[in-house]
Amino acid sequence: MYQVLYRKWRPKKFADVVGQPQVTVTLKNELTSGRIAHAYLFTGSRGTGKTTCAKILAKAVNCLSLRDGDPCGECAICKGIDRGSVM
Repeated sequence: MYQVLYRKWRPKKFADVVGQPQVTVTLKNELTSGRIAHAYLFTGSRGTGKTTCAKILAKAVNCLSLRDGDPCGECAICKGIDRGSVM
């Protein structure tokens, strides 16, 4: 099945996100400390990683086996979010 390139090569963990260290470090620290806010607002121009960071955060918050603030990418929830079948 054909998959558009931005979905195929989208980063799967915070370390893979390029150019947003302040965002990724902050989100990972919040996840590892267990202090997750009730809402996040991702803003910026096109192509800066807003959707990517939001998807990684969604996976990490719901992941069944979180690894140092990053989602495992192997559980049913992580795979469902990657496919777009779990929202």
